[in-house]
Parts: sequence; structure tokens; C-alpha cells
Amino acid sequence: MGQIAVARCSDALVIAELHAATVSVAYREFFPDSPPPTVASLAEIWASRLTAPTAVALVATRDGRPVGSVLTRADPDFPEGQLAGLHVLRRNGAMASAARCTMPRSPNSPPSATQPRGCG
Repeated sequence: MGQIAVARCSDALVIAELHAATVSVAYREFFPDSPPPTVASLAEIWASRLTAPTAVALVATRDGRPVGSVLTRADPDFPEGQLAGLHVLRRNGAMASAARCTMPRSPNSPPSATQPRGCG
């Protein structure tokens, strides 16, 4: 059974592992001579992203295993906001609705009240 939960700062490593797994498949042909990003470097990026005050992130699981993540946040250049990351393992389509859920309803809407604030 699948579930979607609000991501917390402690999920940075889980999201980084999903990111690494999807990038190695989705973008391999575009960068054939470049090494994929490391999980450690991605975990640092995700820890930073998850602390952003306007960030709203979700993690999807199926049978207790992470299968996808999405993060949206405010963007000063685009009033609609920014989809900062959407990573879904193959054959797991639950994240499209999750991506819609994280976007503000109007350009000046505050993030969801269920969004975690701060880390550590």
C-alpha cells in the first residue's frame, strides 16, 4: 500500500538516495562521460532545501519503501513558485498528485500549515 507524508529534515538522506537512483536512469544518456552525483553531495543539497522557509516537500512510500519525493518552494522570479525536485522510481506514479498538493493555490499563499519548520 502507498502513502504520502510531509518530508522532514531527517528525510534528506532518503530523498538523496531517490534522487541519485532516478538521475542515474533519467539523465544517463545526456551526460555519458560525467559521473553521477554522489548520495553524500545530494544529501547536503536536500538538507539545505528542506530548511527553506517556503519549502513544502513530500515523500511517497509503497510497502514501507521510499518510491518518490517532490519539493516546491517560493521563487522570487516566478510568482507561481518553483518545483525544485521531483524524483520517482520507475513504476510508481503516485507523485503527480503529490506535486499538485505542494503548490500554493495562489501566488502569495503561505506554505501548508503541516509543513515542518526548521531543522535541528
